[in-house]
Amino acid sequence: MQGPTPAAMPRLRVLIVGDDNAQLGVVRRIFGERGHELLGAAAGCIGGAMVPALFSEHRPDVAVIDLQCESSGGYQAVEALRLMEDPRWIPIWCLGRAGAPATEEALALERGADVFLARPLNLRLLEARVAQLTRYMSRQRQFVRRRQYLEDYFELTEDEIKSARAIMDRLLRTQAYHSGRIRSWIAPAFKFSGDATVAERSPDGSLKVLLADGVGHGLSAALNVLPVCRAFQSMAQKGFSLPAMVVELNHTIRRDLPSHRFVAATLVNLDAAAGVVEVWNGGNPAAFMIGAAGEVTEAWTSSHLPLGVVDSDELDPQPDARVLHAGGELVLFSDGAIEAQDEQGLAFGEAALLQALAKAPPGVRLEALKFAIVEHLAGRAAGDDVTLVLLDCGAELRQARACLAPPVGETPAGAGDMNPRPGLLPSVLPFPGATVAWTLRASACGAEAE
Repeated sequence: MQGPTPAAMPRLRVLIVGDDNAQLGVVRRIFGERGHELLGAAAGCIGGAMVPALFSEHRPDVAVIDLQCESSGGYQAVEALRLMEDPRWIPIWCLGRAGAPATEEALALERGADVFLARPLNLRLLEARVAQLTRYMSRQRQFVRRRQYLEDYFELTEDEIKSARAIMDRLLRTQAYHSGRIRSWIAPAFKFSGDATVAERSPDGSLKVLLADGVGHGLSAALNVLPVCRAFQSMAQKGFSLPAMVVELNHTIRRDLPSHRFVAATLVNLDAAAGVVEVWNGGNPAAFMIGAAGEVTEAWTSSHLPLGVVDSDELDPQPDARVLHAGGELVLFSDGAIEAQDEQGLAFGEAALLQALAKAPPGVRLEALKFAIVEHLAGRAAGDDVTLVLLDCGAELRQARACLAPPVGETPAGAGDMNPRPGLLPSVLPFPGATVAWTLRASACGAEAE
């Protein structure tokens, strides 16, 4: 890299500490002839006691201290300058005493000096050192400008990230979850998470949950899942079935996103009134139903391609439906959870995840799993976004029973003669059959509870 041209050389502020002797006068003349600003030159000399005040006022670029002058403060002035707070490098030159021992140079450097000039001065060497210093300071000012540019850019980027995150949080805002029924944790690998989880209550009272994992990391991955989550929310609120939602979400990705931007997704429809849980898993790790004792009672492995890989007519949208049992917790997680690596590069793994869930009692399993993953990382950043979702199915069943129970003193008309919701389990309803009125009441109750 070429050095700056003479016209581009910086004008330095030079603080010269000492009396008006001939050798220090040579230093003043060399700096002055090159257009540099001499601080306090009009006063004739500067004592060591004036150094802190002049430094704070003028912020010099270089300081020259005459060790022979008693009023300069000597080594104490060097140490005082080194203690002054300044993000820049401030070179300190020391002009040695006449007839001083050879150890004086080492002592000056130990106290904080950068350059030692022996008496009598070598004029050619002094001029070369001034030219060298000017080049160095020119480079330093370039670095300072670049650092300031990067700091300004960083602050602007941070403000934009905060604004973007606030907008995305607002767009993905879901219905409030009752009594902590759904608990989740998202730990982004970068500023933005490419994972997202949303849940919405449908008009029939069923609860629909989505865990989406966009390919990649950061803002680009977060933008991938945003239209998917918005479409899911809208369709869930309108009561669309899981197969219809899978088809439409796949169509949305194929239409709106680049071809390589697919989204792994797990869609859940928890219909407590019907006693059924449906899961469609496309490209995510297995979803598990954990019993009250921590055992795995159900598992839904990925049996479909991620959304956006193929056209909708090539995709199987049918979910895997299972009977919903009381006391279970549905666990969803992204691949970042089981792929988190420790210092030796070993992944956390599915077995460790299930073991952490099995050891923890219901109600604290999310915290236990978070702790296990963080402990495994041992202070390292995860290589991928980590997302955990736990859904309390028992709470959903209890709400369904409460909402479907007839008012005290009333007998449902046509009880035992009609069942408007085929597949309703006897364990859910306190009486055989249910009228349309009680079914509608269950939907309304579900909406109110949220």
